[in-house]
Amino acid sequence: MSILIEKAGLHDTVQDAGRYGYGHWGVNTNGPMDPYAFALANALLGNELNAPVLEVHFPAPIIRFQQPALIALTGANFSAMLDGEPLLTNRAYQVAAGAVLRFAHKKQGERCYLAVRHGWLVPQVMGSAATNLKSGFGGYQGRALKAGDSLPVKLYLPERCNSKKMPWFVPDFVPENTTELPVLKGPEWEWLQEDARYQLQRSRFEVSRKADRTGIHWLGTVLQLKASCSMVSSPVIMGATQLLPSGQLLTLMADHQTVGGYPRVLQLCKVALPILAQSSAGMSFGFQFITHAEAMGLYEQQQKHIRQIQLMVRSFLT
Repeated sequence: MSILIEKAGLHDTVQDAGRYGYGHWGVNTNGPMDPYAFALANALLGNELNAPVLEVHFPAPIIRFQQPALIALTGANFSAMLDGEPLLTNRAYQVAAGAVLRFAHKKQGERCYLAVRHGWLVPQVMGSAATNLKSGFGGYQGRALKAGDSLPVKLYLPERCNSKKMPWFVPDFVPENTTELPVLKGPEWEWLQEDARYQLQRSRFEVSRKADRTGIHWLGTVLQLKASCSMVSSPVIMGATQLLPSGQLLTLMADHQTVGGYPRVLQLCKVALPILAQSSAGMSFGFQFITHAEAMGLYEQQQKHIRQIQLMVRSFLT
């Protein structure tokens, strides 16, 4: 059984939590741009939190369900419509065979996550179903989805709830302050001139139009190093924020390379990644410097919230 992509979207891929343990071979991690929305989509269906989902951009695809399904949408609001009826984000819905899912227009955010009960049935490569577009493997045939693709899913039997809309709804776990991104000082923080360090702690920086799954460029005050220096390429992770030769910043995202040769002056905390992933060009942020302990505390709160949702849904579905 499967679902059919009737019309391709802008750039939609299958992603799970990512491919870890192969960075020393130069294999990208990949995975979701918004790790929170990704995990929430699975939690709303009682799935394993690592189950594959579709990461959807706008313009979005038209999807026909060729079998009954239980679905959830999280992340960006693209005005989803199922057979002409609006669907809310952060809610689970039962879908009948033959139903068509469309996305009318973009209201908020940049990436929407579509999960199905039990996850999409795609093969794992190196222990992950994440799509690696640069190398052409993982996900669905190692590429973005296109019209005519048929994605297999497990057989779903409708639950005891007679309504299309399942009885649970979950508000987003939104940080108190979404205008300042929590960050840590990067390994090369001390390479910055004193004025540059001051600017990073006091100024706002704007999200550039130059943004994709590899990285998001910033616009703002030109920052300078203490001296012209070169560094040996070093390991990088998602959220690493490098200072480019232009004096502007680049934050590495889900499809980042495994090593980088530019100074890593900041490291975005994990709870900041969903905010940045859903940010549009022109939005501006400040950086809130916190400790490692504070960063871990914020992340643990977020993960506890996800696990509680997952357990609640599983208690209903079993």
